[in-house]
Amino acid sequence: MSTSVRLSYQVLGEMVVTNLTQTETGNRYLTYYQGTSTPGVYKFNSVTNAMTDNWFYLADDSTASKHTFYIGKGGLNYSGNNGVYCIGLDKSDNEETIRPWNSDFTIANRGDNGKAVVFQRKVVFCTDDANNVGRTITIDAVTRGYKGSSPAITVSGSGTLKVNKAAQNDNNGVPSVTVKDTATLAFGANGSLGTGAITLGNGTKLVLTADSKDYTLVNKLSLPSGDNKVAMIRIDGKRLRSGDDQEIATVASGTGVALDPNSTALAGRDGWLEVKNGKLCLTIKSGGTMIVIR
Repeated sequence: MSTSVRLSYQVLGEMVVTNLTQTETGNRYLTYYQGTSTPGVYKFNSVTNAMTDNWFYLADDSTASKHTFYIGKGGLNYSGNNGVYCIGLDKSDNEETIRPWNSDFTIANRGDNGKAVVFQRKVVFCTDDANNVGRTITIDAVTRGYKGSSPAITVSGSGTLKVNKAAQNDNNGVPSVTVKDTATLAFGANGSLGTGAITLGNGTKLVLTADSKDYTLVNKLSLPSGDNKVAMIRIDGKRLRSGDDQEIATVASGTGVALDPNSTALAGRDGWLEVKNGKLCLTIKSGGTMIVIR
């Protein structure tokens, strides 16, 4: 289906579309009003933003609406010039949810350095699909801008939200990110959701990619508190240096953290994380030196 107008309907069911291509000019919303107690449901195998210099809102413009967008393996794509996806509703604090339909999917890289994906107000990435199977949502887009004051991003479910390209705040608010349930938030070597605080719930995981022997996360972390409550951190990428108390992040609260022993940046060495004086400190034990006499 290709359309240049607002897609609007009001039913007590769901809308299933193989492919939606949004064309022409002028900002466009997906309009589905079902009240605040029950979210509107869209299911798209793929969505293509074919507009020029305009925004395609995965949201309604009604203050009373909230939506769940199931996206299939075709993902979110671009074919126009400077088209932008905006996820979230600017007029209220209702959550807009992006969720896999039945497979992993990717928000594509538009191929330039422009604003490609914008978040506003409250956005949820539920990583469980329609059958409650954990999947991976990959943001491969060059993502810039957060509309509104300090948007709140939540990662839920049992799958992974992976961010490959850095997100740059364009002075419209710094998002906070909350990871809950058993979800994983993963940053590639250039990955980021901005500089806002990251809250890790019990049983969640944060995956970081080091691009040098030293690694520092720009985000302040809130970790779980209480007996047997732990968030896991995995550090992949380049081999980190050995040594004690390498500061890799500032901690706002909590001490429940563990280092994933499968972190490839450890390169087979023993390592652990501790919170000391408000800092998340990494220690890597040197593997020593082997001398072979022939």
